[in-house]
Amino acid sequence: MLGRKKHKQAEFEAGRTMAAERERMETESEREQARKKVHRRHKTSLLMALLVVTILGLLAYLGGKELFREYDILDFGEQEKAVYEVKAKIVDESGQTKLSSRMREYIGNLEEDLRDLGYTAVQFTLPMDASRELYVDLEEVGYYFKVSVDRGAGVTAEDMQRMVEYLQGNEINPEYVDVRIGGKAYYK
Repeated sequence: MLGRKKHKQAEFEAGRTMAAERERMETESEREQARKKVHRRHKTSLLMALLVVTILGLLAYLGGKELFREYDILDFGEQEKAVYEVKAKIVDESGQTKLSSRMREYIGNLEEDLRDLGYTAVQFTLPMDASRELYVDLEEVGYYFKVSVDRGAGVTAEDMQRMVEYLQGNEINPEYVDVRIGGKAYYK
């Protein structure tokens, strides 16, 4: 107990009073609060920046690209795609009143790819009970092809070309050729 008293007395003699000690504690507390306040400001500004970037990204994803292009905010590096007009006849056996844009685009891509390979598509038929399939008739070929719209048009056109060459080379005249499965083709 005596040791403690002597220590307190030594502090007072060194100029440390109770008021000075209280003042020192208050200043430390204020500094700590100021640090916390700055930390909160940094945290808030970081969250606001993240929120703005998220909103801009969401707008761009949901179709706000036109808005960004109009005001030159962002450059998406996109070029307008040339739309290929289908020249072949399209027969709809499925009973759909309107052809979907995806189906129209696939037919256009397939016709263009076939033309690049030297073949002319005469008719595309949407069969009755198959929404993901097409029947394709080629000029000067006595059979039709069953194709799937889930496969790429270029790959399908190449498979069709290989089958025409194979069947003509072996003098086979089938009713149709099925190229819906990648890497395999069937004929009947």
